[in-house]
Amino acid sequence: MGAVLMLLLGGAGNNGSGGIEQWLMFAGLADRFSPDRVVLLVGLLLLQTSTANVVVRLVLTHVGALKSTDSPQASDKLRGGRLLGPMERLIILGLGLAGEVTAASLVIAAKGLIRWPEIQSSRSTADKPSGASDPGIDEVTEYFLVGSMVSWIFALASLAIVTLSAPL
Repeated sequence: MGAVLMLLLGGAGNNGSGGIEQWLMFAGLADRFSPDRVVLLVGLLLLQTSTANVVVRLVLTHVGALKSTDSPQASDKLRGGRLLGPMERLIILGLGLAGEVTAASLVIAAKGLIRWPEIQSSRSTADKPSGASDPGIDEVTEYFLVGSMVSWIFALASLAIVTLSAPL
């Protein structure tokens, strides 16, 4: 809701010379970047670090890939997502801003290769009896795919916002 309100009221501010504009002039970047674009970029970078994690977690909970119980879950098999996700989103956004979308796609491919052994280790739990509480490969794969897709969509949506906000 807050993001929608910011977008609706974004043009209501004054265009006075503020600290960001003075810093851009001091740094010799005033001809390349406008203060409002710098604020947008900083805001989107900050969103990648924590807010996106909350969104990913909400979606994972909604689709059932995360459960509210204390039983073993798929997230127990794939550790480090709360740290790796923001780093991955920042790299994707940064490479996209630099015009290196192909390199950003390599980050996405590398994640799948790096996580492959962890996902495969869940295959052995598929042989357990149906009453076993450990998550199987299907649950771990769903957790990985849904979480990754939501994370990538968040980063790419931020890239689209920056691109669409550029002056024509």
